[in-house]
Amino acid sequence: MRKLNEYNRPAVKVAFYFLIFGFFWILLSDKVLNYLVSDYNVREQMQTFKGWFFIVITALVIYFIVRTQIKMVVKLKNQLNESDYLYKQIVGLTHDVIWTLDKNGVITFINQASKRVYGFYPEEMIGKKINSFTNQDSNEKNKKLYFDYLKQGITSIKLETQFTNPVGKTIYLQDNVHTLLDEHGNVSKIIGSSKDITSIKLSEKKTNRNKSTT
Repeated sequence: MRKLNEYNRPAVKVAFYFLIFGFFWILLSDKVLNYLVSDYNVREQMQTFKGWFFIVITALVIYFIVRTQIKMVVKLKNQLNESDYLYKQIVGLTHDVIWTLDKNGVITFINQASKRVYGFYPEEMIGKKINSFTNQDSNEKNKKLYFDYLKQGITSIKLETQFTNPVGKTIYLQDNVHTLLDEHGNVSKIIGSSKDITSIKLSEKKTNRNKSTT
């Protein structure tokens, strides 16, 4: 309803101005014409000119309104294209995996870092569930944590994911997950980033092994 009102407001405003203008034009112009011209035939001719004058003025006003609106739309479109370009450049250059999921966990976007981290190009992953690329144990653990946090109203969380890449190497990721909810409080979209922390996890395991042997 809010969006509908936002869309209608400019149109209602313009229509209201034309209504007021048309009302006073008809009311006042007729009175002025009757006052200035007493001859009936001349007055009839002037009525025709008056009507055409109103049409010309209306056409000019509509032209300038539409022209202004088009210029605003083009300007906003250019700004949006520029922002979209800069966003894609930033996302493309980052070493972290940036991704978005629909409410069912299906990947709708993932950047080029997926090839380096997951071993798959974006086009190989988009349209598939993200948990099809990670280990089952990791999926079950993170699924439980995710919904436990969500029940508490926490929509931004950190998770750790583990999977085996196509060449058989175990990869550890730290996922920053943010959930977008609709007006009913249901999941509408999930956006996040995944950072490769494999070297950190392997270093921790090595340290723990050394401690256990001493």
